[in-house]
Amino acid sequence: MIYFYHYMKFFFLIVLFTFSINVHSQTLDEDLYGYKEIINVENFSKEKIHNIISEWIGKNFPSDEDVIQFSNAEKIVVKYDFDLNPRIMRTFQNTTTKYTASGLLTFKIREGKFRLDFEVDDQYTFDGKKTNAKSTFEILSGSTSIDFMKIILSNGFMDVKQYGGFLSSLKTGDKKAKKAQKYVDKEISKDVYIKRLDKLSNDLNSEVNQLFLSLKKFVNNYNDDDW
Repeated sequence: MIYFYHYMKFFFLIVLFTFSINVHSQTLDEDLYGYKEIINVENFSKEKIHNIISEWIGKNFPSDEDVIQFSNAEKIVVKYDFDLNPRIMRTFQNTTTKYTASGLLTFKIREGKFRLDFEVDDQYTFDGKKTNAKSTFEILSGSTSIDFMKIILSNGFMDVKQYGGFLSSLKTGDKKAKKAQKYVDKEISKDVYIKRLDKLSNDLNSEVNQLFLSLKKFVNNYNDDDW
């Protein structure tokens, strides 16, 4: 009985490990500012792959005519809006920050395979002050560390357009920079905002994973039998 228990436990761990590899097989690409994966569909022509992707788009988007930005025999480009939009997060000291994200799904089609590039376009806003677009890659990569939190909150508090950045101002003894440091130190000690950043990163990546899984499941189970 004990032997059977350990055997089943070992078997379960192997299955779980294998499943995890399959689930997270897309890769993160900082140059793309997003995710990509090559999906092999042996013996499928470009035309058939195009039809499968088009059908998946039709089943998963409210109006494929509105979201499809471009389509030809070798490429389909689709506009994507994340369900988490907009994510409003308050700091412990009641400063409002907002994160929004959209994206483009680009399907590049070849004989027997296609690649999906998921380019993310995100924006972080601190108390109405917008940062540069695509400047918070750490949220995509799951690297929402204390150091990352220090930078985005400090820059937000300082208003980088006016003061030229938190760290440089701090070195010159700028009073507002010192006030910003106290503000950020308090956020770190309360341990509230970092948890909200972690949840944001997890929710975004979970949505991305579900999209890739949905597509691969649809392709693997595709049946175009005509009767």
